[in-house]
Order: sequence, then C-alpha cells, then structure tokens
Amino acid sequence: MEEVGQHVLKLALEEGFIPDDTIAIDATHFEARDQAPAKQGKIKEAPKKRGRKAKHEREAWLLQQQLEEEQKSIFDKKIADLLPESYEKLRQQMPIAPEWGIKCNSEGKNFYWYRYKGHLAVGTQSQYILGALLSSGNMNDGKAAIALLKGIKAQFLQYAFNYATMDAGYDYEPIYEEIRKTKADAIIAYNPKA
Repeated sequence: MEEVGQHVLKLALEEGFIPDDTIAIDATHFEARDQAPAKQGKIKEAPKKRGRKAKHEREAWLLQQQLEEEQKSIFDKKIADLLPESYEKLRQQMPIAPEWGIKCNSEGKNFYWYRYKGHLAVGTQSQYILGALLSSGNMNDGKAAIALLKGIKAQFLQYAFNYATMDAGYDYEPIYEEIRKTKADAIIAYNPKA
C-alpha cells in the first residue's frame, strides 16, 4: 500500500500536480482496538539518601547513568540525537505499539488516551500527503517531525519546499536545524515553555 502511495506521489510530482512550496506538519491520534493493559500497583521504594553522594558512589552512579543512556532506543533520547540518524533507521526504530498519551486541553485539564499517533506532512496547496508515519500514542511530535523531514528529502529528491509550517508543539532547535538543511524556512508558532 505504501509503495503504491509513493508511486502515485512520484507521478504527481513529475506531472506537476504538486506545486506546493509550503508543507504543513502535524499529528493526530487513532483509537487502539485493543484494551489498555491493567494498571499495575507501584511498589514503594525506600526513600533516597539526601545530600551529595560520596565520591566513590558518585563515580558508580555516573557510570550507571552512562550505561542507561547508551541502552536507550533512539526515540528515548533527546530530539537533537535524531539529527545524525538516517530516515531508514528512524523509521525502523519508531515505536508503534499503542501507549498512554496525555495532552492538556483548552480548559487546562489533562486528557489521557490509549491510542496510536499519526504524523503527517501535507502540501498546503495540493493537499497531497507527502509523508506519513504511525507511532505509539506517547511519542513526542517533534521527534516524528525530524523523521518526516528526512523522509521527504530521501524519497522525493526532485521536490523542494521553501517553507515548513507547524504548531507550537514543534518549537525545538533541532527541527529548525533540520529544516535549514533542506534550504527552507520554518514557520513555527512560538512555545514559551520550550
């Protein structure tokens, strides 16, 4: 199905049906057919010792932190760590199992869901979907945006856009950097929290 979609897009580009110089990137969520797993009770841990760690404890702790960081998957790391990775690697390692997601609605209340997330890059004039990814419901939109931008660049070599528009959820420096690599400008709403 995906190969057919890419073939149609390549034909549309060759025939001039995609004159867009602007792409829009955003995400939406899809219901998971399966029920959410039962909530497991948390085991109370002993309170941690307060204050500075002893020198030998600190060295062991730093080594443990470094090992944990090396074992994380690409999408558990910071957004900036995704920049040197290839589109194929990002796509292969993207988490696709449904997970709990959380979002603050317009009334300031938290909204929880057990779903998938769909990430889309769309031509603003032609409305063609230039890139699409499916991920788990708790995936950060900015991490998927890096993969979408790399995917457009890798799959459609002859297509060049001048502007990339996104909402405030994508206001991260690595996203601006990835857009600059394509010689385009970013139009992203300012996020004071970022």
